[in-house]
Amino acid sequence: MFRATLSNTHCVLELRDRDGSDVSIHGEDITDTNNIPVFYTQSKRGIRRAWHELLKTFDEKMTMYAAARFLNDHGQKTHTYCAMD
Repeated sequence: MFRATLSNTHCVLELRDRDGSDVSIHGEDITDTNNIPVFYTQSKRGIRRAWHELLKTFDEKMTMYAAARFLNDHGQKTHTYCAMD
């Protein structure tokens, strides 16, 4: 399993690659500890290209929701939900 991580004071983003074919990007908002909002990508095609574009634009101000919108704009369908029961 391969993982690449980006983090700042707002969020943690991970590129997860299990076996070369099961690749996804996961994100977590670390500022909202009550709801624990997270997202993951549902698309596989072009995901590494979208990750490399995200690497170029990621900065200290980027939030989890901004990262999800960025990925959506670059062809990666994302699903956002609150992990708190």
